Amino acid sequence: MTHQNNYRISKVIFFSFLFIFLFLISSANAADRFWVASGSGDKIWWDNNNWSNQSGGTPGANPPSGSDKAYFDANSTLDVNVTTNVTVNKLIMRRGYTGTININIPSGQFNAKQGVVHSGGTIIVSDGELRSGKAYTLGAGGHGPTLTFTGNTSKFRLNHNFVMYNGSTFTAPGAGASRFILKGGFRLNGGTFYHNDGTLRMNPRYDGPGESALGAGITISGGPGPNKNFYNLTKGVNKNVTLYSDIEVENKLQVVGTGRLRANGYDITVGGNWDMQNSTN
Repeated sequence: MTHQNNYRISKVIFFSFLFIFLFLISSANAADRFWVASGSGDKIWWDNNNWSNQSGGTPGANPPSGSDKAYFDANSTLDVNVTTNVTVNKLIMRRGYTGTININIPSGQFNAKQGVVHSGGTIIVSDGELRSGKAYTLGAGGHGPTLTFTGNTSKFRLNHNFVMYNGSTFTAPGAGASRFILKGGFRLNGGTFYHNDGTLRMNPRYDGPGESALGAGITISGGPGPNKNFYNLTKGVNKNVTLYSDIEVENKLQVVGTGRLRANGYDITVGGNWDMQNSTN
């Protein structure tokens, strides 16, 4: 074996051990944090008195940060106000939680890097951006969870799928072309969807622009109907969106870029204009 080959093998081994070392450090620093606020009135996210390292445990833990999972369950159902930037590994709201997370972060964001499991309670975003790096599931195994965007400056950005289930309620951001951006699929398996006269912009992350590439999907269980339709729908970037059910767009459908909106044998009903900007459809 040559000296050059030995060098290459040593380099591979070094970076392999470095990766494992960094992974172990990251895992060691990660923690679970549970909302245990007590008393009355709304509470503040950043107060150590509101967090524990176990469900229903002793308060005093540091608030969850970028490597931590934040849990809300039946052991404290008080509301929480979030007024400055927050980043967590994952947000988990269990069905026993009946309180509200109020997000009001002007020009800021609440970021759940590994997604949101929203099975109980309410999230209200009145200002700032709610961002989810992985899937956002609303209502899976839950009890009436609600996600609501109010005002003119609230935003919702997902880098993965958005999925709704029976009993859930979602009021999308209102008017504005870039307030609700989805890079994965939209699946309405159940629940109530209020489009709020807003625009869903789908910018798929996966699959190329070829005619057969599936890209992101849209599924409306049972097809169009009241509280199941889009107001405006935009397909952006150079990747495809594929239908897995009939859909209805009450106002404007816009297809932008070289990717396609693939009907896949299903019907698209458009109540207003259909705009095909540089599209290959």
